[in-house]
Amino acid sequence: LGVPIVMQPRFFPVDSSAAAALIAGARPEARMALAGDLLSALWKDDRNLADPSLLEELGRRHGARPDKAQYEAYTQEAVGRNVFGAPTYVYKEELFWGQDRIDFVRAKLAG
Repeated sequence: LGVPIVMQPRFFPVDSSAAAALIAGARPEARMALAGDLLSALWKDDRNLADPSLLEELGRRHGARPDKAQYEAYTQEAVGRNVFGAPTYVYKEELFWGQDRIDFVRAKLAG
């Protein structure tokens, strides 16, 4: 995809629950950009997603504050839908798991 990547980040695996709570606390229109910046921080810039200063920096940039209750609600919704990994896309109750399935999602959206 032509995206720079650190193949073995120093901070992976990492407890990403604080980062996920930050995404949950973002405005819906800011969530994808925030998630993209978090992914870039880990996979491009080799930063630690559990570092409170990184989360504070990105939260300010995107106007987001962690929302643990919303994160838990989203987690329970995912469990209820049988989501088992990320990324998982749900379209009309059909699950598509993995970035390599994005073409299938596009095909469904196209009709």
